[in-house]
Amino acid sequence: MLPCALAGHGEEPRSIDRHWSQPTHKPPGLFLPRTKSVTIDQLPFAVDTSSQWFRGQFNGRDVILKSIRTTDPSVWTDLRLHSSFKSPYVIELLDGIIDATTASVQLIFESMEGTLRSALDSSLLDERKKIQVALDIAHGLAYVHGQSLVHCNLKPGNVFVDHFGRAKLADLDLCCDPKHVRKTIGTPQYMAPELTAFDSTTEVSFPVDVYAFGVLLAELNTGDVPYSDGDYVSQFALWKDVQGGRRPALRDDCPAWYRDLAIACMAAEPSARPTVAEIILRLEPQLH
Repeated sequence: MLPCALAGHGEEPRSIDRHWSQPTHKPPGLFLPRTKSVTIDQLPFAVDTSSQWFRGQFNGRDVILKSIRTTDPSVWTDLRLHSSFKSPYVIELLDGIIDATTASVQLIFESMEGTLRSALDSSLLDERKKIQVALDIAHGLAYVHGQSLVHCNLKPGNVFVDHFGRAKLADLDLCCDPKHVRKTIGTPQYMAPELTAFDSTTEVSFPVDVYAFGVLLAELNTGDVPYSDGDYVSQFALWKDVQGGRRPALRDDCPAWYRDLAIACMAAEPSARPTVAEIILRLEPQLH
């Protein structure tokens, strides 16, 4: 199993039973008549700024659960969208329930080993597996873009890896129509220059995901979180450097084809970046 960052490191995870109330504002067809009890580990295996991930069991199968502190009815619109996704490159949403005791939404997903970030931290991926992961992510983006949606928050913490080392996209809450992409949405290190330009006339579309994919390629290559060597006092200082041309470093021994692809994906001009279909065509031969 891929070890993941654990809150309360050193403590033994315990399982507890929680009872859920079915949501009042649920989207039709998402919440099926199931048991209202699920067993989850008491400690999360991954944590980010807005959510926690737990392991558990639901209806007799291993699952992972994402806990979001919100009961905003609008969340069901996003969940209905995610529940309609059917792709081997997108993590499957099984169900979603409101936890009345903590005023949070619990999203129940198919079981995965851990995040891509945790796999990189543990050095569990060899070079071939990293290329396979990159290709899986590209296929996931191709599927999302095929639904006329932009992912908007691609990063290793939002990619999960299964026990075969194959990757699936997660955290699709921010997916939206290109016409409705908000500026400054996403995670600072992975945000394309056009997202931080504060220019209302700049068109934002699928290339923002391609830029984030390029940053992710650099992270796969080095294993390091982007710009972790910098001493940025704010995200605005980072954005200023990115606007000035700074990009994440790659290893000196990085293959030329890989370096060229990463640099192309991180081009300043959105129109200069390859499409996801072109990325797939450049990655596939490297696995043969």
